[in-house]
Amino acid sequence: MRLKFFLNNYFLNYLLNNNYSVQYSADNRSYEVSFCSDGGKKIVVKIMRTGFSKTLPELQSPIKIFNKYLKMYSLHQPAGNKMFEYITKQNIFIIKFNINIIDDTFCYFTRINRDGNKFTRILKTDYPIVDAIYYLFTETVNKAAEENNMHPVLSRKKNCLQIYLTHDVDIMNKNFGSLLRLAGINFYKFMTMGFKVKYLLEIFEYMIQKLNYDDFSVLYQIEQDYSSTFFLHPGYKNLTFYQKFINFLINPRYQLTEKTVEELKKRKKNIGLHSGYHSAKIKSLLEQECTRISSIAGQRVDVTRFHFLAFDTRITPGILEKNGITIDMSLYYNRHTGWYYHQTTLPYFLFDTSDFIQIQVVEIPTVLMDATLYNYYDLGYEEARNRSIELLENLKNFSSLCSINFHTESFVMRKEYIVGIYKNIIAWIKGNDVSVGEIEYFYEEIRPELKFI
Repeated sequence: MRLKFFLNNYFLNYLLNNNYSVQYSADNRSYEVSFCSDGGKKIVVKIMRTGFSKTLPELQSPIKIFNKYLKMYSLHQPAGNKMFEYITKQNIFIIKFNINIIDDTFCYFTRINRDGNKFTRILKTDYPIVDAIYYLFTETVNKAAEENNMHPVLSRKKNCLQIYLTHDVDIMNKNFGSLLRLAGINFYKFMTMGFKVKYLLEIFEYMIQKLNYDDFSVLYQIEQDYSSTFFLHPGYKNLTFYQKFINFLINPRYQLTEKTVEELKKRKKNIGLHSGYHSAKIKSLLEQECTRISSIAGQRVDVTRFHFLAFDTRITPGILEKNGITIDMSLYYNRHTGWYYHQTTLPYFLFDTSDFIQIQVVEIPTVLMDATLYNYYDLGYEEARNRSIELLENLKNFSSLCSINFHTESFVMRKEYIVGIYKNIIAWIKGNDVSVGEIEYFYEEIRPELKFI
């Protein structure tokens, strides 16, 4: 199952040359993937079931991974205990990986260790490890093909950065619930980030300011014709007393109307479900939300991001699939920008670890969120802007396909700070010919090249 999961995710982002077919197998010692050419030649990739790799996270970039180890082996002689061994037998070319890229990738995507326990390590790497693994896999196979006068085997579907612009809508009108949430976050910052008075002043300013949180006109002006997705919370009807209490403390609390949705649709914005905190574990709550938002939107809504990024890798994937969700964008460490949660900047299928099966819900990694910059990093404007652009430059190097998230209320509450940063991001996107993805066409653009059942 782990090998099939790896191949399904790999071929979600990579293409197989028409001159080849694929075979695969696994036993207790290794995983094996064979690329068979029309001319009768075969490239066999044998991946040994070694322990969790400690080598990959220490390297600095995918390019260095390949270049460093390319010099350490001879293509026609085994290289001992090197990362690779290359062996030729008549028309069969064998690549032996002495690192377990299959189980490593599975661990990053599912956050489950081989012993079945939750994987809690946060690896602060200079590059996304899974993307580097894909690169390594691709280049070694293509190098083998080149040495044997064969056509290239594998290639990326998209060789450019594509970003999905997204906005969580947590506040649309000021009420006691929204004040309570803001006060809770700022009091936490006051207690843990140096007792700075500005955090308490923000609460006071929020209380006295009369601002229109349901006015998205600033966002429309900045994005112009770019596509973006607004994640809206439709609310609930039937909750237990405990769920009502949590809903009051944590979840967005506003009355979502058809007028709001129609205005977004008129602006050619996409509608996503901003699901509540408890819905990540309770199927009936998510079902209620899906029904309500689809009714209000007048169309099926099958894209979601959970409030507070609530997600349990052992429960949530199955709940999403059972409720007809096809795309999720919840997996992100709110305390860190980048790819630390899943070690990839490319889409991948979610895995239901309770039933131990891959499901047909795709996760589009989120790599940047406004709240990380001002809440958890507590950055000033200049540093926050520079860090955001630096991240985008890295993503461009990896030809990533991912999302960024800026809350709508941030453009009202922290107008100069957030508007300035977001304008710089949009200007950078325009200046670097970066593609802005349209979520409604995701499956038309990125569909599985091959399907391994």
